[in-house]
Amino acid sequence: MKIKHLFIIWCIVLFSNNIIAQSGRTIERTISGETYLIDTISLFVKNKNYKLPEGKQCDSFTIEDSSPLEKIFYNFLSKEKMNELVKSKAMVVLRIVCLPSGKIEAVSFLFRKKIFLSLAEIQSLEKKLINTQLKISTYCSGNHYVSMVAPIRFEKYTHVPL
Repeated sequence: MKIKHLFIIWCIVLFSNNIIAQSGRTIERTISGETYLIDTISLFVKNKNYKLPEGKQCDSFTIEDSSPLEKIFYNFLSKEKMNELVKSKAMVVLRIVCLPSGKIEAVSFLFRKKIFLSLAEIQSLEKKLINTQLKISTYCSGNHYVSMVAPIRFEKYTHVPL
């Protein structure tokens, strides 16, 4: 069941990337010297400098520990903001690209109902996420990178401190 959900989310993210490339509904906003592309319909936000590392995408990997992602959101958002997101059943899907070592190289955001973070908050989260190391195992040889999606639901963060 979990794999089915991840596959659906992965398809949504890929579809969102195609929509951004093809539509005129993309807005560019700049903050602190960084330009972000915001699709106002699919609610997809990414840094304009978002690029894939060199090599081929590796589809054969396992994530041994994703808790660093959860800790970033748990520590970043205030208790009030977290409660607000829980009440509205907010969710964000992260599209993460990392090296075989687990170092995150790029991240983009896909929101469900509305973009509930300011651009400054998105930029700050992006910087924290890019400095994050995930524990992954890849089963590919040669020069490659890993692309994955990570749904972030806030309900579980209100009860369990990380």
